[in-house]
Amino acid sequence: MVYTKSFYKDPPAAPDTNFYNILFNREDQKSWPDYTLHIDARTGRRRTYRQYLERVRDGATVLRAGVSDGGLGLAGEEHGEIVGIMSENSMDYIVLITSLITAAIPFAPIPSYSKPFELRHALKLSKVTQLFVHARFLPSVLPIAKEVGLSTQRIYILGGRINGRQSFADMIDNVRHNNIPRIPVQPAKKDTLAYLVFSSGTTGLPKAVMISHGNLITSMLQSIVVGIEMKSVYTPPPIPTPEGIPISLAFLPFHHSYGLHAFIFKGFLAPTTFVFMDQWNIDRALEAVSKYRITNLLLVPSVVHQLVNHPGTKKADLSSVIHVMSGAAYLPPELSSKMTSLTKRNIPVTEGFGMSECTISAMLKPFPGTLGGRGKLVEGSSGILLPGLEARIVREDGSETEYNEAGELWLRGANVAMGYWDNAQATAETFLTDGWLRTGDHFRVTEDGYFLYVWLSLPFVVLC
Repeated sequence: MVYTKSFYKDPPAAPDTNFYNILFNREDQKSWPDYTLHIDARTGRRRTYRQYLERVRDGATVLRAGVSDGGLGLAGEEHGEIVGIMSENSMDYIVLITSLITAAIPFAPIPSYSKPFELRHALKLSKVTQLFVHARFLPSVLPIAKEVGLSTQRIYILGGRINGRQSFADMIDNVRHNNIPRIPVQPAKKDTLAYLVFSSGTTGLPKAVMISHGNLITSMLQSIVVGIEMKSVYTPPPIPTPEGIPISLAFLPFHHSYGLHAFIFKGFLAPTTFVFMDQWNIDRALEAVSKYRITNLLLVPSVVHQLVNHPGTKKADLSSVIHVMSGAAYLPPELSSKMTSLTKRNIPVTEGFGMSECTISAMLKPFPGTLGGRGKLVEGSSGILLPGLEARIVREDGSETEYNEAGELWLRGANVAMGYWDNAQATAETFLTDGWLRTGDHFRVTEDGYFLYVWLSLPFVVLC
């Protein structure tokens, strides 16, 4: 019978604290330089790490400060408040998300390309009490907001300008101009709701997955354990960039778990520059890779498919790329091989498996030679379990499979979400009472503990 536990050392238990403290108050961060954190690929505008931290604290003050002081006077989950966000990627989108974390106010990112029925479903399901929206989406948002009972006075602008309507940037300027005292980082426990993210789960309309501060902390600690294990066998060479740090092309939408974690939360594990795009465009992306000497490409299979078939890719300068990863859906081996051949150094594509219901990741291909020699690259696999995770492969009758026999993947660990928001039936069906998460995805696992996805002829998930 197949039961598998991660080969990695277990991460520490998540403390009862605000995720902010794991993001920004770690001991290793005290020696970080004031590096370039964000670059807007469209405008070339830059923001440093320290500038960003200052803006986050001012943004949190905007959210929590009293209305008489120029703030919004939000009080958080205990008062039923949830902030919706509907925008394309931008510098202040990232600031708003981390300001909400700092202020311990839950949020719900909504896809910017939502059609009216999708937006109506998202607003009704999440019950957002305030909404930040990019100016160009406001005309389509207002009638739906009125329909679901969201006051237009609680809709604010995130990017762009609308006469007579406050923007997040204006609010931050007001806090600074009036010297409004900054609020402290707000307390949160490991079961405090951090955000809702929309996921189709295994069936039906999108559901709102409840991610806690503890889920986020566990996810970060898992990455730290993996990083420490890799450093025990490998010392990376100096990175040939102007500041000696990785430069990542950030185009995946922040409303999706992959983009949210890869380009915001996990972006503070080590100094990294993110060149972000407001939306995917393959020609602009290839130009950015060359112009900014991108070192890290975090992709999804649909984008890999575009890259390996686009005539401009072979002409593009990809010589700076030293790391390629694909996630969010199954990547066929032939696509992985073609992507590897495009990079000048034949960089193998790192893969893994995850889903919003387990915060972000569950598996990752280990660095060769780690884990006492058990770490290796197994072609066609999604890798091994992340630290602290357990897995079962289960037949339709509920019994466990044998090795190399396909079945549904069940996962258990502290990064498994709290359940679905306002959907007790779906929660009971997916999040079992003994802590197991039914993923709905089919895998087989080898005797060595490597998981191989069982392809069911499903279409690619298009995220861009």
